[in-house]
Amino acid sequence: MDPKPVPKGPLAYRKQAEEGNRLFQSILGKWFLEQGHAAEALKWLMPLSDSGFKVEQAIAEAWELLARTDPQHEAEAEGWLRHIKARYPGTTAEWLIGRGRTAEVLEWLIPLAETGRHVELAADTLAQLARTDTQYEAEAEHWLRALGSGGTLRLAREMRSWPSGRKAAAKELLVALAREGNGPAADELARWERSDPVAAIGWHCRAIDLGFTRNWHDLEEVLRELRPVTADDQSLAARARVALDTAQAVERAEAASPPRETQDCLRVAETMAVVVATTAVVPFVQNIA
Repeated sequence: MDPKPVPKGPLAYRKQAEEGNRLFQSILGKWFLEQGHAAEALKWLMPLSDSGFKVEQAIAEAWELLARTDPQHEAEAEGWLRHIKARYPGTTAEWLIGRGRTAEVLEWLIPLAETGRHVELAADTLAQLARTDTQYEAEAEHWLRALGSGGTLRLAREMRSWPSGRKAAAKELLVALAREGNGPAADELARWERSDPVAAIGWHCRAIDLGFTRNWHDLEEVLRELRPVTADDQSLAARARVALDTAQAVERAEAASPPRETQDCLRVAETMAVVVATTAVVPFVQNIA
């Protein structure tokens, strides 16, 4: 039972909710929960479960609030927690962490990730935690690497700002990826090396050679800052101009071609035109026969 008298709630919410407006029923139920009246909250929220109003986490929280003072509600609380973990894993992880239940999140997510389920969620969660707490860095690195080259690229970005200071290791990761043929990694390195025009231009060219052409404006800007004195500098500048021409040609080609959706529509229209024309010709041929 609620420990104090239950208020009526805001009149505007109450009136609309009592008239059957499910949106206001959801609002009113969550309002009661915020006020600590779990039983009254459940009265409004339970009928809305699985109705698209995303009240399941509020329901789970209400049952947990009741279970704190009455053990007979513990089974319901545990059941609803299992339900939202299965149905809404991402938002449930955030919800639990926001309530200081980080250990509980990891006890649930890591065993799942080890079976191949929710690996990306485990990586995202641990990466978030590692931004402020070094104890999560090793696990974050493990699960981000488990996502493949995209995860390793993200790992480098994350490591660069970790409290423990892993900038050198982050750069080594990017260099290895870029040498293996990862265009986004080469582009990332170019931006990291912005203070060194020679290094930045080299990585921009590498990115474009690998097909990552979208940031050619950055290369153009760095090229303006290069003062080619030595033969190597002049050679690098010439290479950069070739890379710029390549990237700009790709952009022009992409701008000239219609979007994929338009191409699909055109193909459908052409097919329909053929069908209509064929349908019209058949009776004509039959009449001649």
